[in-house]
Amino acid sequence: MRLAPVLAFLVVSLAAPWFSGAAGVRLSGAGLAHAQAAAAGEVSFVAGIVQASAGGPARDLKVGDVVSQGDALVTGATGHLHIRTVDKGFLALRPNSRARIELYEFAPGNPAGTRIRLTLDAGVMRSVSGEGAQAARQNFRLNTPVAAIGIRGTDFSVSTTDALTRAVVRSGAIVVAAFDGDCRVDALGPCRGDTARLLSGDQVGKLLELRRGQADPALLDIRSGSGAPDQVAPPVPAEPRSSIPADKAAPLGQQAAAVSTEGRLGAVLSAARPPEPVVIPPPVVSPVPPVIVEPPPVGVIPPVVPPPVVVVPPVVVEPPVATVNWGRWQPLAGAPAGVSPDDFVAQYGPLIAINRLYLLAGAGTENLRMPASGEYSFRLDRAEAYLTNTSGAPALPAQVQSGNLAVDFGRARFTTGLNVAVQSSLYELRAQGRITADGRFASNIIYTDGVTNTAVQGALAGAQGERAAYLFDYAIDPRRAIIGAAGWQR
Repeated sequence: MRLAPVLAFLVVSLAAPWFSGAAGVRLSGAGLAHAQAAAAGEVSFVAGIVQASAGGPARDLKVGDVVSQGDALVTGATGHLHIRTVDKGFLALRPNSRARIELYEFAPGNPAGTRIRLTLDAGVMRSVSGEGAQAARQNFRLNTPVAAIGIRGTDFSVSTTDALTRAVVRSGAIVVAAFDGDCRVDALGPCRGDTARLLSGDQVGKLLELRRGQADPALLDIRSGSGAPDQVAPPVPAEPRSSIPADKAAPLGQQAAAVSTEGRLGAVLSAARPPEPVVIPPPVVSPVPPVIVEPPPVGVIPPVVPPPVVVVPPVVVEPPVATVNWGRWQPLAGAPAGVSPDDFVAQYGPLIAINRLYLLAGAGTENLRMPASGEYSFRLDRAEAYLTNTSGAPALPAQVQSGNLAVDFGRARFTTGLNVAVQSSLYELRAQGRITADGRFASNIIYTDGVTNTAVQGALAGAQGERAAYLFDYAIDPRRAIIGAAGWQR
């Protein structure tokens, strides 16, 4: 897939009428036959292959069908499913998704007694709270393989795999937590505790990410290309637009315009190129000289000479060493773009991170053998940065004068700092955060730990994590930011 049409297409749908009480379910016709079990809602839109099953054969869904408690829902590669819930809420299931309606109990005369539990096993789901969910937020739960999600009167989207869940909020708030002894899969409502993290619609451009094995969710910037649900599987035009108050529509629109290209690029690049096949050349066998046997004398039976045994040594294929590289994909300040995103990913491997100017790609990180302990210092190898201005002023080159990067492999932590000069001003950029088992790392939320004032996302490389590279984004004020990339080695 070429990226030109992708970059030209921005999915920004922010200011349109929301559905009203007319969105209530009309249980009629074929829908009534399946409504004898606790009805959850009625199908309002279907595209592609969409099926439901309740322990028996799968049935193809069509507009007007009823989905009920106990139904398992599946969408195909181009499938979209929209459901108007019985409490006047809304559910959307995007392509390649699997979900279950485990519990959906709603009584119009007693909304506070509503009990809802949904499970998203894979793919992307959007949920808009109905009357029952809003009246009984303590009884709503959406589970994924790694996360428990509760609500506070909410319009939110979730994407998940078996090992990674990401969530964004359009309005209201959600609480995301990892499963543990106090946060059970079979419970209802948001989990509580020190590791539960809240995300509200006021946190524009942010998402929560929880990986299997993590104790607490990480707050990330959508601009990093980390793959928000709407970027992984965009909505179809038929999906209702967000209920954003008028005073928030403008800034959200500006934010979406700023991040949509990057997010879409990240979603496409991360799956744009399949891994190259490993070609093993045939073994080279040295020629064996012919064995010359003299004919035996007449009347003598010749001995049986077995053929020579040729031992072919086994071909040892070493796993590829982890690599990470960065390049500038946007032209600015009179300088052309340094790399083509398509060519860059084709040459260096899958996308790791992306911001408004730079992208980071690498390969072989699954083979990275990081030290189990020890603290190491890295020296700055090369760096590039620009000061950008959203008010229309031209971008200015920035000089990265010095920097440091320290990695504590035992604690899986890093700290870094850069001194960056722009004209006569000098800025100190600082960050610290965690490192995952595959060598990827990201900074803590800025201004929350007393150190971090810069958003950083990167990865370790080399055979034992002796190299590193990251992208950085430092906000000087609401209009100006220093954006760049840096490479390191020890």
